[in-house]
Amino acid sequence: MKKRHVVGPLCVALALSSLLPLAEGAFGFHGSRAYVRALEGEDLSSELEIMRAKAGLPGLVAMALQDGEVVAWGVAGVRAAGAEAALHVDDPMHLGSCAKAMTSTLVAHLVEKEILTWETTVAEAMPEFAKRIDEGYHAVTIEALLKHQGGIAERRRPEVAAHHDALRTMEGEAHVVRLEILERVLSLPPSPSAPGTFDYSNFGYMLAGAMVGELTQTPWEALMLKELFEPMGLASAGVGSPAGEGVPVGHVDDGDGLRPLPAGPAGFLPDAMGPAGLVHCNLRDWGAFVAEHLAGERGDDGYLSAASYQRLHRDHGGSGYAAGWGLATQKWSWGEGAILQHNGSDNTWLSLVLGLPEYDLTILVATNCATPEANRVLSDVRDLLLRVTGFADE
Repeated sequence: MKKRHVVGPLCVALALSSLLPLAEGAFGFHGSRAYVRALEGEDLSSELEIMRAKAGLPGLVAMALQDGEVVAWGVAGVRAAGAEAALHVDDPMHLGSCAKAMTSTLVAHLVEKEILTWETTVAEAMPEFAKRIDEGYHAVTIEALLKHQGGIAERRRPEVAAHHDALRTMEGEAHVVRLEILERVLSLPPSPSAPGTFDYSNFGYMLAGAMVGELTQTPWEALMLKELFEPMGLASAGVGSPAGEGVPVGHVDDGDGLRPLPAGPAGFLPDAMGPAGLVHCNLRDWGAFVAEHLAGERGDDGYLSAASYQRLHRDHGGSGYAAGWGLATQKWSWGEGAILQHNGSDNTWLSLVLGLPEYDLTILVATNCATPEANRVLSDVRDLLLRVTGFADE
């Protein structure tokens, strides 16, 4: 295992902000202050507090993990603006679109269980539903949806994006509403340049979630718990925003400052958007999930086979995006390494993940608001963790 333990400025910006973020009953242990003091690795909480306070963020938490160990971490601020309860390093945070990799991992797991294949199409998975949508979507595969190549293209098609506003007015169980809004969205023909062309789409992930729900006769929400969170040992993970007492909450900027939202599981975005990134998790469990992907990329079997992990990480269209991951290569004066990365937000939380498979290094940062200042701070904290762990040039 190659490791670096030198300190220096970051040579090349990783530009996570160029990725397209998401426009999600809590489980598990929430750390105590005694536990925080006992946590191994370099404590960067004082540095994070300076960044948090300057930017006016409610809370901020970060962690770097390598070879299965926490090598650096920090936590600052509060769970809710105007309250005294401090944010803890093991509090669950909303992952936003960083959780797209979890939906993709669930699909890969079901492929390995032979419930479907990577080539399973919308029409094959949902024959009755397919009768009510444009025929142009019938042959779209689930893998194409996970890699944003399904032709929905809501970010450059206002007539499709408008359905997000309609979704906010719909009521009912999440998996039922998901099918209802998808039927409306897919009544429009695919983008002329698609399928096969990268166009970031939350509706595409919702459709992938609906497909596995139909094939298993189990909603995506229940599948995530039974088939992903529990077998992977992600005790803090759950669908939606963190729920219950004593959890951090998201914040909206209503013009008079940041206003805390109620605890989950309901959040700022409609529950039906779940497969696109409505998941919460603490950073230690999130790091364990990412570590599985890094190990798989290096050829190690785990929750999935190495072959499945590597398929999730491949970009077949030259877009720089795989199944829930942005792809890049980082170069230093002493070498280079592949990068798996993403950021995510539901407009009330913000998160960032960066993984270096060759070096088994994971960087995670999250905050419970989504202001422009928060985006800058997350990038700065990421760079701080890279310097502290030695992944920066002199």
